[in-house]
Amino acid sequence: MAGFQRYNRESNHASEQDSKPVLQQAVADCPVLCEYCGERTRPKLDLTLLDIPKTGGQFCCAQYQKLYGSVQVFYPSGSVALVVLVTEANGRVCVVYDDKDDVPEQPIRALFQSDGRATCYHSNGSIWFSLGQSGGQRLDKSGARVQRWSWSRPGCSPTPLRPLFLSLNKNVGVRILGQDQVFVSFLCCGQQARFSVGICCVQDYINRSSVPSIRSEELFLLAARMGVCLAIEGLRHYMRRFSSHKPFTAKLCQRHHLRVIEKLLRASNTAETSASDKAFIHRCLRNYL
Repeated sequence: MAGFQRYNRESNHASEQDSKPVLQQAVADCPVLCEYCGERTRPKLDLTLLDIPKTGGQFCCAQYQKLYGSVQVFYPSGSVALVVLVTEANGRVCVVYDDKDDVPEQPIRALFQSDGRATCYHSNGSIWFSLGQSGGQRLDKSGARVQRWSWSRPGCSPTPLRPLFLSLNKNVGVRILGQDQVFVSFLCCGQQARFSVGICCVQDYINRSSVPSIRSEELFLLAARMGVCLAIEGLRHYMRRFSSHKPFTAKLCQRHHLRVIEKLLRASNTAETSASDKAFIHRCLRNYL
């Protein structure tokens, strides 16, 4: 949508000024103009949810969304609610902000990319849910995972996803029905605007199957955990060696540890893993390598 909603709080006739005291214009009387067509946009500021029925109408110039691709929606307070931008690779990025009066301090509540990756945040800044090409997960405010699912891939049994709805605030909500069915809804004064922010193109099954099933944060956590386990086993080995007169032979890596380490090494050798991430994993597993 190329039409942006702008709050016109200045007089269009600047030359017609007099010395008479001017009363401050009420917020409800300030027109909201569309930069594309110049008309007053809907909904009006003097309406509430109780004044008009929930007809699910569209905002002004919503039909130009498919033509230009860029979208900018504002809260009734004048703060930016969400922005959709077109990237150089003909992709799209949707950023959802919280409703704050201080514009530079507006926290980001959600970020969606057209390749299927997305992240949504709690009000305290912690991750609420994250989506990727292999699946997604939902976390609570303390960071504990409460739900996890995977998308359908050839040769794999997908974890079913129940419809998920998240309310970021009283105006913005996120609904997740599938990988290509992710929607952001903006509700204000009985009017609703809905944007599709799911994956916008069908990925090749060969490329999708090559995506590692383990996530980057889980990969780092597992590598650090294995590094701690290897350090503890090495410490036990040296303590038993010096405390016992008999020769003692200990295996630093148990069988299940070997399987986990091999999985970590395979995941770290993928093209998606950067050199710094590989170095971190190798440092954690240096006793094994």
